[in-house]
Amino acid sequence: MRYGPKVWWIFAALVLAGCAQPGTHLLQLHNQAQQDYQAGHLVAAKLAYEQLLRATPDNPIFWARLGNCNALLGDTKAAAADYQQALQRDPQLVKARFNLAILHLREAQAELIAASEQDGTPPQLKSAIQHLLASLPDLRSAHAVSTPPSLPEKPVQH
Repeated sequence: MRYGPKVWWIFAALVLAGCAQPGTHLLQLHNQAQQDYQAGHLVAAKLAYEQLLRATPDNPIFWARLGNCNALLGDTKAAAADYQQALQRDPQLVKARFNLAILHLREAQAELIAASEQDGTPPQLKSAIQHLLASLPDLRSAHAVSTPPSLPEKPVQH
């Protein structure tokens, strides 16, 4: 049975609030991970989410947050794997699916650009590539887009 994000937050709170010292430590670690993430201290947040996942490996929200950290740190392969882990645990986690799609779009755009710049690309194919690229916002930089279709500069927070 799959549960929604709210159920996972309740589960995480119960696990983190657990008995005595271990639960207290996990609750503090969770709070620190959130603070580091929100403050942009992504390496520290990443390490904290990795520790939280060692204690609660089935928490899709922690996997998604780890994905956000990795995406913002430029490790797109790790971010994609993290989002997939989140979705395996909760297929209804739309924000993780959205962020994974943005990663795939960025990879596709980079491949299309490389193909269009390659010597010997047939004119018909070059035209088709240019048409596809024109339909996508420029996703190459962290400062993606401000015009429709609007896509976020950063992963959607979970």
